[in-house]
Amino acid sequence: METLTCPHCGMRNDPGDRVCVHCARPTDVGAGVIPVVEEGQREPALTAPPPPPPPASPVSHLPQETFPVTSQPSNGPATAGMVFGILGVVLLWVPVVGFVLAILAIVFGGLGLGRANTGGGNKGQAIAGLILGAAGIILPMLVLGAVLNIAGDSARQISDIQSSLSP
Repeated sequence: METLTCPHCGMRNDPGDRVCVHCARPTDVGAGVIPVVEEGQREPALTAPPPPPPPASPVSHLPQETFPVTSQPSNGPATAGMVFGILGVVLLWVPVVGFVLAILAIVFGGLGLGRANTGGGNKGQAIAGLILGAAGIILPMLVLGAVLNIAGDSARQISDIQSSLSP
């Protein structure tokens, strides 16, 4: 039976294998893989010549410079402040929950800003937490004031209508 020799490890593989079963590298069928003839078989008609070596890169002789990968230091309170601020603004319709989340946003935003000023990173998230926390406190108060104003006007109009209808 005819077999193919892997150009990387030199081990024998079946003719249809595209990947060497020994080293798991591609066998490059038709380019660089030379069939091996078992004893008692005739020579195959064509054998693929080995591929030419790739041309050398003009800069391959230069030393490769590596740069250290630095990550931004984490600042959990800043992230927590921003998340609490977003939740506080979104849940401003739920009176107690929105207010508590806004207070937590201000507290964690302040802690995160303090950590960011000492090199902790994520200063923008801390500021966003502070702003959203303040908005989470101010917006419910404005909504409550508007609702009370509308309710007072409606009550006055109803009493005016009732007084004009009574003899």
